[in-house]
Amino acid sequence: MSLRYYLYALVAAVVVYLVRELRRRRLRVNPRLPELTMDEAVELWRKGGGKDPDAALLPESLRSAPEGPVLEAAVRVAREAEQRSLRAASSRQAIREAILAQATLALKLEAICARDERARAALVKGYQPGMEELLGEGARICHASWRLLRCYGRLKFDDAAPEDWFHRYVRLARPYIREKVRLAEAAIVEMDEGARRFAEIYDLLLADLKKEALAAPPKKRFVRPDLPEA
Repeated sequence: MSLRYYLYALVAAVVVYLVRELRRRRLRVNPRLPELTMDEAVELWRKGGGKDPDAALLPESLRSAPEGPVLEAAVRVAREAEQRSLRAASSRQAIREAILAQATLALKLEAICARDERARAALVKGYQPGMEELLGEGARICHASWRLLRCYGRLKFDDAAPEDWFHRYVRLARPYIREKVRLAEAAIVEMDEGARRFAEIYDLLLADLKKEALAAPPKKRFVRPDLPEA
């Protein structure tokens, strides 16, 4: 009986050790290509056909590799972000900020595209009937931009993993932004003061989400929020 007890204790100790070791290795920051340039990241991403674990955050229609003008515009955005990061106190944090900026703009453009023409005209300065396709192209460029930047961050800084700070941000920000756009429309079109105040609350929520995303440790995984994404 005593021997069996010690065997059980030994097995339990081994299991605990293995679990801790696996977790330590998973969280260890170990960049594959710390000297990577953005142009090299673009080529690697192209060779992979645009396949990456972040594609799951996108609608099915946007998961394939972008081409033509959308890809060219995204590469320009990514190169500019790289140059800013090289001048920043923390290159990794600067790339995170660029990723969040592009993702946020993409989600806003998507939310606006989902409204009718009257709402779009109220929400977008200079909007003219029929410009929905331009808004949609802008959203596609932003999505392609953050995907390129995430590829760069994954390889250069080991700062991208499934269910990490970015996945959490997108999954929470998408419904927040959708509701904020709806409230902003009501505030402008219907002169609804209550809607305007609630829209401002969503601005504060998004600002807090951004701060949390920027402060999160690399590769830390978060529980998927129980919120609608579509």
